[in-house]
Amino acid sequence: MRKLLAEFWWAFLMRGILAIIFGAAAIIWPGKTLELLIFIIGVYFFADGIVIIFTAFGNKEEWWMLLIEGIISMLFGIVIFFLPGVTTLILLYLIAMWALFTGIFELITIFRLPRGHSGFYSLLIMGVLSVLLAILLIAFPGKGALAAIWLIGVYAILFGISTIIFGLKLRSWIEPSKVTEQQL
Repeated sequence: MRKLLAEFWWAFLMRGILAIIFGAAAIIWPGKTLELLIFIIGVYFFADGIVIIFTAFGNKEEWWMLLIEGIISMLFGIVIFFLPGVTTLILLYLIAMWALFTGIFELITIFRLPRGHSGFYSLLIMGVLSVLLAILLIAFPGKGALAAIWLIGVYAILFGISTIIFGLKLRSWIEPSKVTEQQL
């Protein structure tokens, strides 16, 4: 597992950079971030429904199931556009579940890596921050979506920093003779 992680050190670096960018945007523009997330989800569900319906017309055997799935997906997209408040609460719970599972898997990864590995504390911080975010979002969903977006922004920045540090630690695991110019 150590070798596999080390080979993809750059993916952790990119993940961290993207998290920091998202976190900064969420803090600077919390209302716009929330509106954009809800809009993107609504557009996705609606477009996904259209694609599924077109797929249904090309499928001779299970066309009716695909048609129903496409209609349901489109309806979810419409509901998101007309009931954004409900969507916001659901979105917060989805983010909380994502953060919880992410944190749990990061904490589990600590025990799967060799004792004393150099990324232990970075991975520990990533896991603990993820679980704490999940607990706060689940415990206090009514405190306001904008406050939650700000909290998510702070989390994303801290998570991004920890992920970048972890990625750089992974890079140090690569044997010097195996580092290519492309990896630099």
